[in-house]
Amino acid sequence: DTTLTVSTMLNGEYGIDDVCLSLVNIVGNKGAHGKVLLPLNAKEIEALHNSANALKSVINAIEL
Repeated sequence: DTTLTVSTMLNGEYGIDDVCLSLVNIVGNKGAHGKVLLPLNAKEIEALHNSANALKSVINAIEL
């Protein structure tokens, strides 16, 4: 296994749900199987939330 930045669905990590973002994950021969949650400061978490909200807006606009 190794750690790589890959896009996976968030289910409550950093307070974000229902959107895929690129975060550090443990990746093995069967794919990504665990997130590595790094300690983020308030500004970094806010930026992550802004990215998630921007993606959700685009998804909603194209009605996926």
